[in-house]
Amino acid sequence: MNLNHQFLTMALMIGCGLGLGVFFDIYRVLTDKLKLSRWIISILDIMYGLIAAVAVFRVLYYSNYGQLRFFIFVALILGIYLYYKWFSKLVIQFVFNLIKGLEWLWNLLIVRPVQLFYSILTIFFGFFKVLTIFFYKLMLQLSYPLQFLTRRLIRIIQRLFHLS
Repeated sequence: MNLNHQFLTMALMIGCGLGLGVFFDIYRVLTDKLKLSRWIISILDIMYGLIAAVAVFRVLYYSNYGQLRFFIFVALILGIYLYYKWFSKLVIQFVFNLIKGLEWLWNLLIVRPVQLFYSILTIFFGFFKVLTIFFYKLMLQLSYPLQFLTRRLIRIIQRLFHLS
């Protein structure tokens, strides 16, 4: 392995350290925001560790055919350290703002239209209910004279045919 390969591998491992820090902060913010239970977080921690290990070893295999050397671990730790020293607060703030923006979009594009549609349906069916009750009472009121006439007619028919 020549010096150029070693510098390339070292740069890639520093980049992997930075990437691991970014994804860990995103993961940490999301698990905090979603308020997951401890056992789910434990499973997700194990999954993060496995995915991070596979990603690092894939990059390592790409850069120097998977040869492990001491400077690789130093570069990886250096990348993680640099990330937490310089970029962690920015990434966390960015993820929080992104989540707030997505929540705002969710409310604007999904929740509010559904609430508006529900309100319109409630008003429409409330109006339909009131209108139905009004017409029912109107028909009931209009049927009283007809009921009176029908009762009179039945009495007259009963008298004529002596049915009582």
